[in-house]
Amino acid sequence: MRQKTCCAIIVAAGSSSRMGGERSKQFLPLLGKPAIAYTLASFEKAESISQVLVVARPEDFAELQQIIRENEFRKIKKLV
Repeated sequence: MRQKTCCAIIVAAGSSSRMGGERSKQFLPLLGKPAIAYTLASFEKAESISQVLVVARPEDFAELQQIIRENEFRKIKKLV
């Protein structure tokens, strides 16, 4: 059986300046959850992905870490 060795890099470092919002668009609610949670969940479920790196603005790290904890995402290895 082949081992999973693929790493996904999710770029979530936008400032949402074109949207005119005060909050990063990846954290805006979509059907009751932050939009980024759907992306992270998809990669968490993907059998071909063994680990995930998330590129984000440092000021968004705390909110991302909270989403990761609340959803028990295990493949996310690092915020960059």
